[in-house]
Amino acid sequence: MEITNKTKILKVFFILIFQFFLFSAGLMHCKTQRTHLKSQRSQTIFKVPGIEPLKQVPVALVLSPGLARGYAHVGVIQALTHAKIQIGAVLGTEMGALIAAIYAVSPTINMFEWNLDQYFRPELFAPRSVLSQWIHKIKISNKEESGEEKFESALKNFFGEKDLKDALTPIRIAVRSSKTGSICILEEGKIQSAVRGAMGGYLYKPFTMGKEKLLIESAAQEYSRLIEEAKKFFPGPVIVVDVLNEWESKKAQNHQEKLKKTDFVIRPQLKMKKNGSKKEIGYEDFSKEAAAAAFYCGKVAVNACLDQLRALSQIRLESVR
Repeated sequence: MEITNKTKILKVFFILIFQFFLFSAGLMHCKTQRTHLKSQRSQTIFKVPGIEPLKQVPVALVLSPGLARGYAHVGVIQALTHAKIQIGAVLGTEMGALIAAIYAVSPTINMFEWNLDQYFRPELFAPRSVLSQWIHKIKISNKEESGEEKFESALKNFFGEKDLKDALTPIRIAVRSSKTGSICILEEGKIQSAVRGAMGGYLYKPFTMGKEKLLIESAAQEYSRLIEEAKKFFPGPVIVVDVLNEWESKKAQNHQEKLKKTDFVIRPQLKMKKNGSKKEIGYEDFSKEAAAAAFYCGKVAVNACLDQLRALSQIRLESVR
């Protein structure tokens, strides 16, 4: 009787081992099939009979300054993402630096838009009238934060101790020394400090950064230096999103000449309906309506040249090998 029980236990044991091996073999087969399908799918992207297959390459985005007009950058980024054009790097100064930094640390386009809405709504930047400034000074004496302090708090709360070199998307931010006028391209250091420095000089006062206590501000007048930087470190196409108005574009040093060195320029027509007629969106118009209009204009600008942008971001596989 005892031998019979042992025999039964051994049978059950061997059956379990056999089932385990069958299960393991099945898992290995599924994994192999999935890897094969994944590699097959990546090889057949854009494959058309009789035509050499295409591979999509990421693009670098250089985001211009423009204060309130910079909300068009958000529309451009959203439209590019929805069109499946991969953004491989972002560069900017002033408002372009803020939008670039938020995008660089956001894992998805939905998170990018949510972060912008939660931490950096247009009203955070809205300048006050003379009367409201006087009232605000009284409130500040009662320990309420100023507009600049609120912005710095928003930067600190959102970016925390994040470093430029650790961003999910490679990023560069251009700043200018307030004393010497020299341009510095930041690729490491605290993101909150880099963005605060890049926003200095217009809405806010210049910012003191680093152990050297370097006084920095926006490099808006020479933001096209970022094009040269993008060409140095990024191997793919470089696209500039220029939201400056025509007068400011001409004013920027060597701006037009340097724009010729880029692969493509997106220029949103930043106008909105006001009092029955279309008017240019102002640099300091941080109203919700202006921000929404700028966002929409950015999307429209991308959709208008989508075929050209897709052609730019696709190369023949033969040329990659």
